[in-house]
Amino acid sequence: MMLYIVKKVFLAVAALLLVSCSNSQNATTVQDADVETGGRAEEKQQPTSMGAESAENAVSAFYNALSMGNGSKAVQFIVPEKQETGSYISERMTKYYGGLEQMLKIERIDWVGETQKRVVYTYKEQDKEKCKDMVDVNLTERSNGWFIESIVPRQVCQTEPSPPAQISAQPSDQEPSAVDSKIKCEQYGKQEYQDTYFDDGSIEFEFYFSPTLDTCLLQREEYGPGTAYAIMLYEMFTKNMLIHYYSGGEGMKCAAAKAMGQDVVCAKSLEEFNQGKKYLLQ
Repeated sequence: MMLYIVKKVFLAVAALLLVSCSNSQNATTVQDADVETGGRAEEKQQPTSMGAESAENAVSAFYNALSMGNGSKAVQFIVPEKQETGSYISERMTKYYGGLEQMLKIERIDWVGETQKRVVYTYKEQDKEKCKDMVDVNLTERSNGWFIESIVPRQVCQTEPSPPAQISAQPSDQEPSAVDSKIKCEQYGKQEYQDTYFDDGSIEFEFYFSPTLDTCLLQREEYGPGTAYAIMLYEMFTKNMLIHYYSGGEGMKCAAAKAMGQDVVCAKSLEEFNQGKKYLLQ
């Protein structure tokens, strides 16, 4: 009889242990499933961004979006970890750039290095003077394209000076001399443009008066890594390119100026460039 009772107790304890283990396994399975589901849900919440095909495209796309007051579009070209943080909150960018009296306008994008571009742009806030900013844009390439990593201000809200008087021909008793006009061109040019020097190159400017065109001319020289070199001559006030020479061939800037309908000479040699310049300065 005693043996029978012990056997019954043993079987009851074993049954309880089996039920406990089964519940524990089920709980673990449910818990694991919750973790996986939570992980999948979290992955879906991660922002997905596609960068630009090149560093140049990332910069131009970002500032073109700002010029339209579209912060949501602009922020896509910021590195994902900085999107919607600090200065890169899309709603704030939309509110500021979309509320300008004169929308942001890109003046030029200069080559500084493979992962750095210099951007000059103008804009005007309500009831304030028109501003010109200069920034260095640092870029990085990720597996899904090029993104802007940081933007470093170099010049903040430089107000635009008025063009010098008496540059163009005006009816008067005494016309300004070529020397006076050249001095005024240099004064205006130095207010607007400053030479810039980098570790692997520089951008340098010179200013002239053209009696042939009766206006100021801007010469821009770009020295890049190694033997890379370009020189351009512009009408200072219209920014129309007149002559261009690039050591590597026609160059994108000359091709772009032609595409915009500008009557530009794409010189094939530095000698040809200087001959054209000499003619304009006669």
